[in-house]
Amino acid sequence: MGKVVDKIRKRNGKIKLHAVTLEQDIRYRGPLSYREFKIFGWACIILSQVIVMMTLGGKVNADLAMRQAGWKQVLMWFSDLALPFLLMSNFAIILDNRKSYKDQIISNGILMVSIFLLFVILFYHFVLGSLAALGDGTVNFIQVARKFYHSSSSYGFFCFNIFVDLFLCTLFMFFVNYRPSRFFQGKKIIIFRLFAILPIAYEIGSFALKWLSAGGVIRIPFILFPLLTVKPPMTFFVFVILTLFVKRRERRFIKQGGSYEDYQLFLQTNRNSFSFSVHATIVLFIAGLLDLILFVLLPSFQLIAAQSAAVDVMVVEGGLNSAEALEVVKGIDMDMALYSFMSRLYAIGVGEAYSLILIAPLMLLFSYTRKRNNPVVDSLIPVVAIVLILLVYLQSFYQIMHVLPISGKINFQEVMDTFDSALDMIPEMLTAQ
Repeated sequence: MGKVVDKIRKRNGKIKLHAVTLEQDIRYRGPLSYREFKIFGWACIILSQVIVMMTLGGKVNADLAMRQAGWKQVLMWFSDLALPFLLMSNFAIILDNRKSYKDQIISNGILMVSIFLLFVILFYHFVLGSLAALGDGTVNFIQVARKFYHSSSSYGFFCFNIFVDLFLCTLFMFFVNYRPSRFFQGKKIIIFRLFAILPIAYEIGSFALKWLSAGGVIRIPFILFPLLTVKPPMTFFVFVILTLFVKRRERRFIKQGGSYEDYQLFLQTNRNSFSFSVHATIVLFIAGLLDLILFVLLPSFQLIAAQSAAVDVMVVEGGLNSAEALEVVKGIDMDMALYSFMSRLYAIGVGEAYSLILIAPLMLLFSYTRKRNNPVVDSLIPVVAIVLILLVYLQSFYQIMHVLPISGKINFQEVMDTFDSALDMIPEMLTAQ
């Protein structure tokens, strides 16, 4: 790699960023590694389940909902960071060559499919199947569930499988940065790169379904709930930008005279790690800020467009001139239309990516080159997290039982005595018949 340094050395003797070797590296290395970000990500997933149970508790007890409103909002800020933390952890693992793209795609794919199958088994088999077994066939419980859910749901869908987002992001990075060793050689590599459109198309399709569902245009079947993306579109946009940043740096490195093998060595430098962290900090902050701006501006543009359309209708059909029509439109209350549009924006995640601003400063403490010993710990993190999630559910149901809005305590002894009396009367009733 020494020849590369000589080729692209600046005139003032300072070595360009892409020519830095391990011997000419900087000493700074952020204290946070892929493992800490993985722990943070799973901790945020646990918090998201706490929010789910707090919401359930609030539905059965209004006083509880009021008491928990403040805490629930704070927890939502942190729970939204699950995907950014896990994405950065995956980024670090791939950039540092700890795992191949194949391993990441398979692991995220298995988790995504596992959540999907778990939902199908629990909902369709155990819940609906058990109700069908008790019924006489006159009631279609899937239709009952659909009617009940859509009458009580604000958006008409419930997305919870975060591994869909992780799988799509890893797949996008694979198609953009991976170098096939057997197929798609030469100019055919363009075909392989174009496959990156597939995860983008999936994301857009998921957003479109949620948009239409929130507007009451369509009803999303329950079976599609675990296949919907979870996080805001701005989060996926951030990942796309960072992936393209890595690809652009690779091309620039090779264009200046380096080889692909030299670039893999360059990725191990602390200088590049810190450069990536600085770039990610800027991108995350701008994305979070832009998301807030869009959530404010888009409804304003929609209101102006709606008023303009109403004016045109009154001019054409009402025979008014533009000034008169405008005065009439200004007197019309469009709050409901504006609220409906903002609700649909929030349904697809616009306005929810402000949490990216919170994670931006942490990126300066993050280094994908920091090593961690004992890889068994990495495998135990999701296992421990799943156990904690189960404990959250169990403890939450226990707490909910203590806040049920019922008058007085149930005398279970009387219930048992009544049940025993009913059992004693059954033979007499059969004999009487």
